[in-house]
Amino acid sequence: MARKGENIYKRKDGRWEGRFIKGRCGSKIQYGYVYAKTYRETREKLLTAKEQLITRPSQKSAHINRDHLREIFPLWLETTTNGLKDSTRIKYQYLYKNYLEPELGDLRLCELSEDRIKCLVARLFSSGGKDGTGISGKTISDAIRLLKNVLRFASFRNYPVDNSALEVTVRTTSKPLKILSMQEQKKLIDYIQKNPINSNLGILLSLFTGIRIGELCALKWKDINLSEHTIHIQRTMQRLKSDDIDSRTQIIVSRPKSISSERDIPFPDIVSRLLKHTYDPDCYFLTGSSNSFVEPRTLQYRFNSVLKQCGIQHVSFHTLRHTFATRCVEIGFDLKSLSEILGHANVNITLNRYVHPSFDIKAQNMQRLSEVFSA
Repeated sequence: MARKGENIYKRKDGRWEGRFIKGRCGSKIQYGYVYAKTYRETREKLLTAKEQLITRPSQKSAHINRDHLREIFPLWLETTTNGLKDSTRIKYQYLYKNYLEPELGDLRLCELSEDRIKCLVARLFSSGGKDGTGISGKTISDAIRLLKNVLRFASFRNYPVDNSALEVTVRTTSKPLKILSMQEQKKLIDYIQKNPINSNLGILLSLFTGIRIGELCALKWKDINLSEHTIHIQRTMQRLKSDDIDSRTQIIVSRPKSISSERDIPFPDIVSRLLKHTYDPDCYFLTGSSNSFVEPRTLQYRFNSVLKQCGIQHVSFHTLRHTFATRCVEIGFDLKSLSEILGHANVNITLNRYVHPSFDIKAQNMQRLSEVFSA
């Protein structure tokens, strides 16, 4: 229940919310919000927020006429992405340029209300993208998360921000991930054993280690220890947009996506038996050359050709990673070890993203349940 004159309310989710007047955008009042688990904590945050407004009036006035999203985003990007990978920075720029700037770029931050952002989300779902058929919830969620980060950055520096926009959430649904059946996997292995060229061996390596396509393309022979049956992952390859004005793309070889992605992976005998010929340590595994490489897009094309010759329905190269993780779980693989092999930060990522038991395994587990009570 609200206390009279304090603008503190208990929300439906159990939290307390405090509201205060932060400024004005033209004739429109712009409110600020604080949240806490208890009334007392909310009241303290509210008093602190009001005191900060009083003690920093000069900063507030300095931002007048320089508080449009188009002006704030480059400032946020320059401040935030120092030290981050190029791929991360390019992703932020892509999301902003394609999904935020067209409708929000010329607006002042205090005009980016919850209702306006919800309208943007609805439009992106229904008619976003180059073909106007809508884009995925995951992409929209990433774009809105980016917008929130920019708004928090601006609010911290005392720009007038409509904090109601921070309450917008985007629901995402996970699509069923495709894995190869046991029959399809056996077909693929049999084909590779009969045609052990380097790109096919790369497919086999991914099928039995879960290595990502970019990590495989960047793999060199010096990363493979044939005596210990291990590969060391320390690079990844990506095709990214360059900073040139013509927006061309270029191949970038860099460190993996996270610290946990730098790892040592053991491989089984079925792989080691085919890795007999070694090249110069600096040669790429997929080409046997230090001057040429196979990029991810080309490897996907080659994988498509192999699938066609095996009579297997088209799937992405990443399906090999899904398949590897699922097979490991089906045979009772230790989940902590599997998580480290896949390069995940924790076991929950492995379970939620890559482990998808087949219907046969579910049926077998249900039958075991029946046998317990029939014994």
